[in-house]
Amino acid sequence: MIDFEKLRKAYQDATGYTVFMEEGELLDFYREKNEIVKPICGTFKVNPVTLTAIQRPFIGIVTANITLLAPPSEWESVRDKVNDIALVLNGTSEKMEGTDGEIYSVAYNCETCTVGDRILDIAAGVGEVFPIVQLISYIVIEDGVSAYDAKLWIDGEEVPILSLAENKVVASSVYANGRGSAGMAAETETYGIDFTTPYTSSKVCELFRSAIDGRASGKPHCVVIEKNGKKTAKIMQFGNVSNSVSPPQNIGFNVSLVEAHPLSVDFDGYWGAAETDRAYATYTPNTLISTENNIVKMVFFWGDGS
Repeated sequence: MIDFEKLRKAYQDATGYTVFMEEGELLDFYREKNEIVKPICGTFKVNPVTLTAIQRPFIGIVTANITLLAPPSEWESVRDKVNDIALVLNGTSEKMEGTDGEIYSVAYNCETCTVGDRILDIAAGVGEVFPIVQLISYIVIEDGVSAYDAKLWIDGEEVPILSLAENKVVASSVYANGRGSAGMAAETETYGIDFTTPYTSSKVCELFRSAIDGRASGKPHCVVIEKNGKKTAKIMQFGNVSNSVSPPQNIGFNVSLVEAHPLSVDFDGYWGAAETDRAYATYTPNTLISTENNIVKMVFFWGDGS
């Protein structure tokens, strides 16, 4: 099982504010010269875990209700800091060791905080504080790979993905054997991806827009996918591209890319060919070479090793 104490400590380290599992542990007021000081602290209460109905691996959602107590002079800065941390953590994941020694993937789904009404007469009638309340859900998967770990780049630009699917399409043909019966034989296979992404003002979305407006067939694109820390690189070309408008939601692109064949791609002068005995490549950003014209040189390998 995931260690709740590690979740509490991770939040405490991220915000810099002391949080406890129990209210009785809250830090008391203290006097500094002629002023009564209330340290910023709070509680980190974990709700019952929502379990997915399978035995193994363990998949569950842990929800933490967090309340920080801030004095009147600091509640705005505490609120802003907590919200900033929520934006940084949201949609990210990390690995944590559980109480059973297993490694768990923990993904963050954060909410911004709310500020409650001020509380008076705390700790023997002194002080005044404002409660800063935040809710965080942790998606916990035993020995798993979170969807937040998946990343996609096209021509060096990272694409924010709402969904991503890799697929292998195999084309088969029917043949007849000598006994008068038929069979199936796989002839070709094609690698492809399908993904959705929001329409933004980024450079990569202009690429999708141009793919819809004009003819995109035959144009090569460098596509890099990262899953569980491993990057793979392909040279691909656009398949189907569409966008959908549904107010008040943001416009979204639906894009498919298929692995290109070296003989069918419309290479321009920046592309070259080389022979190799390797059948795959791992994309490593540290090995990129920038020329004096700011052209980045990358090496990709076709499925046949060329």
